[in-house]
Amino acid sequence: MGASRNEGIRSLTEFRDEAIPLDGVAATSPVAVQSAKEGDSSSAPIDRPLTPEEARLTRWLLEHGKPEAAAFLPQLALVRVSGRCTCGCASIDFAGAGDIPPAAGMQILSDYEWQTADGGLFGVFVFACGGVLAGLEAWSIDGSRPASVLPAIEDLRPLMFGPIDGQV
Repeated sequence: MGASRNEGIRSLTEFRDEAIPLDGVAATSPVAVQSAKEGDSSSAPIDRPLTPEEARLTRWLLEHGKPEAAAFLPQLALVRVSGRCTCGCASIDFAGAGDIPPAAGMQILSDYEWQTADGGLFGVFVFACGGVLAGLEAWSIDGSRPASVLPAIEDLRPLMFGPIDGQV
C-alpha cells in the first residue's frame, strides 16, 4: 500500500480519545490481536474493501442500534475488511486508514437475529473496540451450523437477549 491511498483520509484514531498501544503484536483487528496473543488462528488476515452487502448491513445496524451506534457512522467510510473468521461464518474484522482497533473493551452497538427458511436461528451484531468501529459478527444462535451468509435486512429482528450494557 502506498502513501497515496491514505492521503486526505482521516485516521480512525481521530475518532477515539486516546491511542492504545498494541505492544508490537502484528495483527490487523481486535480479534486477530487477541488470537495472536492466545496463539489462536480463528481470524485470517486480509485487506479488502467492504462489499456493498457488508457496507449496507453495517450501515443499517448502526442506524438501528443503540443510541450511541449512530456516532460510529462517519467511521464506516474509512473501514476496510482486515480479517475473516476461519470457521466458515460470514464474520469480518475492520481496520481503517491503517489503524488497528484496540483488542480490549468490545462494545456491541447493534444486535439482531434472523431465521432462515429451514428454521436455522442466527444472530448478527456490529461492534467497536476502544471507540473504533471494529467488526461485524454473524453467529449461530441454535448451534445448527455457522452463519455462512449475511442476512437480508428485511429478515432482521432485535435480539431479545444479550450482554448487560453491551459489554463483553
